[in-house]
Amino acid sequence: MRVITSGINREARRHPDVGFYVYYVTRDFDIRFDIGYDAHKYDTLVAQLQLPKAHISCLKLKDFEQFKHYFYRTDHHWQCFGSYRGYRDVFALLRLAEQGEQINRPVKVPDAGLGIDDEERVTDEEGNQAVLVSRFHHESKARSTGTPKKFHGYMYAYQFHYVPMQITRDGESYQYGDDEKYLHNKEVWIEDGIRYGLMYGRDEGELIFDTGRRERPNILVMGDSFDNAVLRLLAGHYNQLHSIDLRHYETQKGHAFNMSEYIRKNDISTVLFLGNSGLFMAVRFTKF
Repeated sequence: MRVITSGINREARRHPDVGFYVYYVTRDFDIRFDIGYDAHKYDTLVAQLQLPKAHISCLKLKDFEQFKHYFYRTDHHWQCFGSYRGYRDVFALLRLAEQGEQINRPVKVPDAGLGIDDEERVTDEEGNQAVLVSRFHHESKARSTGTPKKFHGYMYAYQFHYVPMQITRDGESYQYGDDEKYLHNKEVWIEDGIRYGLMYGRDEGELIFDTGRRERPNILVMGDSFDNAVLRLLAGHYNQLHSIDLRHYETQKGHAFNMSEYIRKNDISTVLFLGNSGLFMAVRFTKF
């Protein structure tokens, strides 16, 4: 992690008037619940970052039951319960309530009309009920074991009233995510094909979320695919949210990403790094 943390430290020193924040997503690469092993990747990250400790946070997993609740059975991404917890954590990390912002809470699920019938009526720790959108969810872990039709799990989602916003990719209008379609779906053949990226939005090098809230500042989110599920929620609290995924930025834009230039050009007041260990360890994420 030392290379990318040195980059974060460098940019934070270059831009003392910009708030730099880090939110780390703990997942099964970090912990072995069966033998009690913890790689302490988050602790290593904190030790290397030269940011105020109040600017660093993470999704902590206390036990295997919580892990099963927060993450998909057949995919490495977080289930809606995990991503909504992450959004709430970031809301607190950025101290948005102190800025007069109100957290976006899931719409109360009606007795009928959304998703697939779910006798369990699964809720999160705040009592928010989620919508069952697939009983046959199978992604990366199912594919890696060659068992996509045998190894599957339930996929849940929340319904939100998002702040109205214009989402653009290279200056053109862009639809990011299709959650309303899947929340209302009753067709088994569609249910079988729902994926994390289809639900929340695919990885893109750069996306801009513009709410038109000109009294609010602009934020830059440097992330991997874990941020897909929280970008529209977080964007609602800002004038513009700029999302950068360095795995795809240079291919999309045709040039390398320069953080200092990007901050200046887009009047960025806050930079948030959000992702799992891959974001902070992979060489491709160091070029900024």
